[in-house]
Amino acid sequence: KPWEEHLITETVYTIAFGFLAPLFFLLVGFNTNLGLLHQNMTFGVVLALIAIFGTLVGSILGERLAGGTVKEGSLIGWALNGKGDMDLLIAQIALANGIINQNIFSAIVFMAIVVTLISPIVFRYKLRNLILDHKKVVKVS
Repeated sequence: KPWEEHLITETVYTIAFGFLAPLFFLLVGFNTNLGLLHQNMTFGVVLALIAIFGTLVGSILGERLAGGTVKEGSLIGWALNGKGDMDLLIAQIALANGIINQNIFSAIVFMAIVVTLISPIVFRYKLRNLILDHKKVVKVS
């Protein structure tokens, strides 16, 4: 019955994002040492730059190979950059299993926050510019 499938999907979505996700972010917050966050800010900035530029370069290369432009690849890269929740999930698992220490975890939390806050702002700016460029091309044609 199609209506039951949508009801199940909606229920799972509500439970996951309305209840479990906030609990996960609360857990990450409890595991983050703010003093270490300040001490490891340089490492966090380096991680943020690597995350941003790695995603941008990969997106631009992929878009160029598909026949697109650098601007389109850059736009896709900024759209993909807001991935802080996955970074936090992997970091939380690594911390719980002793793969990383509290210093590295704090730097990853800083990186995730910075990238997640910057990405939508830059994406919106790039999207607006791409739309304006497209309108100019349409008017000239």
